[in-house]
Amino acid sequence: AAAASRRAAAAGTGRGRGGNVALDDGEGTRRIGGNILTCKNVGLTFRGDGGDGGRSERVILDGFTYEFGKGDRIGIVGPNGVGKSTFLKVLTQEQAVDSGQVEFGETVVFGIYDQMGLVFPKDEKVLDFVKDRVEAGSASGGIETSMAETPQEAMRLLKRFNFERDRWDER
Repeated sequence: AAAASRRAAAAGTGRGRGGNVALDDGEGTRRIGGNILTCKNVGLTFRGDGGDGGRSERVILDGFTYEFGKGDRIGIVGPNGVGKSTFLKVLTQEQAVDSGQVEFGETVVFGIYDQMGLVFPKDEKVLDFVKDRVEAGSASGGIETSMAETPQEAMRLLKRFNFERDRWDER
């Protein structure tokens, strides 16, 4: 992860961004400001017992600098255990950093698709499951939608992720 972060840092240093991004899902528009996410000289190290009584350090990020901008598509690859999930937690503020800054645009909202998957009740329809998540996101400030708009927003999300309409009522 450290080598990958250095490559990403080299590729991303000094890029200028500006303006607004308009995401149009075909049924409505949401505005996202020009500032998406900026990492400046971010460092993260885990310290612990090496198992043999000695102290060990695991450097996850060392001087990582990158400006994530509108339209960027970023791949995070590496062997198991190198810190890919930890890196994503840094980007979403689930993991504090030791040094540097992680700055978010005012209107940025992250959607997390956990590698462990979703716990999906056997008796619940797909559309109802998504509606519940939209309502939960709205209540926590994550998705700006009224209760009346919840079914439409859930359907928009299913369409956006290419979930076939004839499967929305499956359990």
